[in-house]
Amino acid sequence: LLNLYFLLIIVSTMIIQNSNMCSILTWNVRGIMSSAGSLTFLLDKYDVDIAVVCEHKLKLSHKDFMNTLHSSYTSNTACHNNVDSVSHCGNGGVSILYKKDLLFSIKNIEGINNEHIVGIEILRDNTLPIYLFAVYLPSVNYDFTEFTDCIAVLQSLYFRFNESGIIILSV
Repeated sequence: LLNLYFLLIIVSTMIIQNSNMCSILTWNVRGIMSSAGSLTFLLDKYDVDIAVVCEHKLKLSHKDFMNTLHSSYTSNTACHNNVDSVSHCGNGGVSILYKKDLLFSIKNIEGINNEHIVGIEILRDNTLPIYLFAVYLPSVNYDFTEFTDCIAVLQSLYFRFNESGIIILSV
């Protein structure tokens, strides 16, 4: 389990540029509906290939919205099923948006079985694939077992993909 903590790449809003591969934007946003314009501006301004969005109030109904943020992008989204009965907000989720031009080299990773984790496999010529996972770690207002379950799923993903490629976790 300790090895997993060393692999975590903790990011807030940043852009990673690598001219040999692609650009990645990560953003921990509070309110994707009100921030959609800002996100699409960043996608265009920096010609982002992949965007990881962590949203504290993401609801199941927003999953389809994530695919409509920008006409050049599609998404893989996971979010918690429960909605707060008082605020009617979601309880956290993540989305990986990627350019439709990259569909031939990106596959959604299925079978993660956690509402707080979503992943894609990025296939590259003559090199190991990259496994990018977006994670919404349950915060202090969640039951501790949800946090430990999430860590257990991350550990199993690490062991599942460690031998066959490079793992990037955006938390």
